[in-house]
Amino acid sequence: MASTNPAQTPTDPSTPADKPAEKDKSKGSALEPFLYELRDNYISNPILFNIDCFKAEEDKVRIESQWIAAEPLDDTYIKTSSYSSFNLTTNTFTNENGFGIEHDTVMLQRYSPSGSMKAVVRMTTEGAIIELYQFGILKIRKPVPPTTHLTPVRSPVLMTDGIIWSQDESRFMYMADDPIPLISVFKLKELGLTRFKYRDSLGDKLSSHSNPTIFIFDLDGMEVIRVHKPTETAQKRIIYMQPAFADESGKSIICCSMNMVEVSDQSYFFNSPKDLQLITELEKDKAIAGPLGGKLWIVKPDPLTREGVKEEVAFFPKPSPDFKRISYMYCEKNPVAALNSCGLRVLEIEGRKTETIVPDTSEDGPEFAGINGGHTSLAKYNWIDNERVLFSSGHHQAMHVFEVSITDKKVKRTSTKTVYSPSESTYFLSTIAPGVFVGKRDTLYRNGLLYVAKRQEDGSYEEYELPNNGIESEGNYFEEQLVCDGIEATFYGKKSKSPLETKPMILYIHGGPHNIWPNVFNPFLAFCVKYTHTVLNINYSGTPGRGTKFTEELIGKAGTIEIDQVYNFVQKMIADKKCDPAQIKVLSGSYGGLITLNLLKRYPDLLKAASLFNPVSNNFSMWVGSTVKDWVQSEILGHKDIHRTFADKISDEDAKIMKEKSPVFGDYKFSTELLLFTGSKDDVVPHHGCRYLYKKLRALNLKVQLFEYPTEEHLIMTIGPNFDYCIKTALLFFGKFPFVLPTL
Repeated sequence: MASTNPAQTPTDPSTPADKPAEKDKSKGSALEPFLYELRDNYISNPILFNIDCFKAEEDKVRIESQWIAAEPLDDTYIKTSSYSSFNLTTNTFTNENGFGIEHDTVMLQRYSPSGSMKAVVRMTTEGAIIELYQFGILKIRKPVPPTTHLTPVRSPVLMTDGIIWSQDESRFMYMADDPIPLISVFKLKELGLTRFKYRDSLGDKLSSHSNPTIFIFDLDGMEVIRVHKPTETAQKRIIYMQPAFADESGKSIICCSMNMVEVSDQSYFFNSPKDLQLITELEKDKAIAGPLGGKLWIVKPDPLTREGVKEEVAFFPKPSPDFKRISYMYCEKNPVAALNSCGLRVLEIEGRKTETIVPDTSEDGPEFAGINGGHTSLAKYNWIDNERVLFSSGHHQAMHVFEVSITDKKVKRTSTKTVYSPSESTYFLSTIAPGVFVGKRDTLYRNGLLYVAKRQEDGSYEEYELPNNGIESEGNYFEEQLVCDGIEATFYGKKSKSPLETKPMILYIHGGPHNIWPNVFNPFLAFCVKYTHTVLNINYSGTPGRGTKFTEELIGKAGTIEIDQVYNFVQKMIADKKCDPAQIKVLSGSYGGLITLNLLKRYPDLLKAASLFNPVSNNFSMWVGSTVKDWVQSEILGHKDIHRTFADKISDEDAKIMKEKSPVFGDYKFSTELLLFTGSKDDVVPHHGCRYLYKKLRALNLKVQLFEYPTEEHLIMTIGPNFDYCIKTALLFFGKFPFVLPTL
């Protein structure tokens, strides 16, 4: 039970004599001195956001990685590039040129297959600019008129590698937003600069691309050519996405098509209908003049219909190195819930023969439980040679790299080596030579630890770590994999002489609900763990990585079984004397916010404090305003086959269920200190629901505060608001937040 007394402030975070409070220039105030270490975590742990590899010589592969480091007090990003080479013969690394600072106007960049050229797309005050470097020397700089396109697409959900080169290096391809019609060129130029700035977030905003198009830059003609989309009608607005060249010279494209009518902005993710398309005849002389001066191809795509093959969703097509086959991920039926699980198929270009290589897996397994995970990691999967495909997938508490043979359809885990911690996650990033790939390790202590893996004659993979500095020894921490009534969690913290029963514990509850938060580095949690706290990262029913049967278990049961699972796990931790029962705190948001609010309603004295971003509180606002269109249909009402249309009405019976499962309705009497954070532009969980919840809780004279960020969406990613959210949560968890109760 949570104590009603203020939390005892740990001795470590008290004001150090040699660290005076400094002024936060961006906000005109001073930080609590102990929070400067939280700031240091942001600066000293850069995030890997892109990696580019090519075979520089016969026995040498060059690896260029781009990183983001944040200076939260100045609300800025610092972009750096690191360069290394890997000798395929001696299996050794060589650092090249240390690292370089990259200008924040660079949106996309990619070396050609031989590494002799590098394409760069920038966004400047004049709009988009294409630059082509040859052996490091600028050879071409070509402005792209804002009447051609606006912001380039960086989301791997739409464009898996940002820029894709043809094998013969005569062309490269990228995607960008169409110009907004019926608007002046001057306004287009302004939007070209401001629609998306690099510093806005660590990745694309969730809904930043309203009408993306494929563009090809032809080096011979030095011009950008549009792959034209079908004419829009009342029933159809077709876009092409996730393209890859389907031949060596880039005269054909394999991609996905999607009808944007009756779907939402979230339809780019794979629980929306998509078809494979083969676009051919992209010769330069077949391009015609467009209406605003640019050139375009009027294409007639082949829908790739195949007898006996049924799939409502096909996505992430990837050609084999010899361009004879196409692998792609699929869902046989378009899932109502965003389960984040799928299968893998291979299509032969000639003959159209299609085989299922990895089916969508329903049952759990000791080594593999189906292809699942975040779309950004799934998008990186690829061929490692003409017979094998590698992909990243979740399995229980972590992500791993798996290989599947196209011939025998056997799946095996390649990442069997543990380097830094038992719970580390591994990800496939890129094939760099036949049988050789570069991957990364994410741990509780550091993200983005690169390694190279080589396939051996016996089918195993030998791994070679890039030199990684500044990794805190795992000997300073403990990790335990715990199970309670079939539910798994990772429990970790810093080793100390103090018994666990005296330590505060942070419940780290993921959103989704069909999502997985692997045990990776989090600068905020690292700060809390250093100073007395432990963390319980719990994967309740509905979490991927244990087969779709386990994932689907929560459909229609939202706010019921998982509440008991989390509560029972907490009681087990208390009974096993692994935490201070008066100091249990929650860090969560979105669907995890729904879980937390229900815990507060059922067990008002369980939690000492809770920090929630954009929590789901009102199913009626989700029905009306969420761009995850089928969320209420699946999670709340339990439909697995019926997709909602925008014309659907809510029946009296469904309205009753929606109200019963909305945390905002009912009474609250909790003693918990609660902070709510919301992005005013959130269109996944509409922010007005959070505002209504806040007003209700304040009217009940409860300790709650709401913080709204006008420019943020569902994930609070912009560095300024994100750091502010972390500061306030740290003050809350260490008993320093200055609550002011309302006067009624």
